[in-house]
Amino acid sequence: MMDAVEKNGGVGLNSQQNQEVTPVVPNHFTEAVLSVFLFWPAGILSIIYALKVNKLVAADRLEEAKKASSKARTWAIGSLVVALLWMILYFVVEMQHLLS
Repeated sequence: MMDAVEKNGGVGLNSQQNQEVTPVVPNHFTEAVLSVFLFWPAGILSIIYALKVNKLVAADRLEEAKKASSKARTWAIGSLVVALLWMILYFVVEMQHLLS
């Protein structure tokens, strides 16, 4: 009769049962910090949501952590979009000023 260790390919049952897998939910903190320099109101919101992600994962609230991660990324991207729109607007106004 085969024992439990042989059935699992040489790995004991206890070593498999005691391993906890921590899910990886990206917090987008780097993007959040960088977005503060582009458009600070959206950047601050991005940082707030990015900081929530790790706390929620530690509390085993994975769905909320995923939502916070998504919001952090969304606000960081929003900050980038607003900054790009301001740059384009500035360029257009300056070009019109130079041409007139």
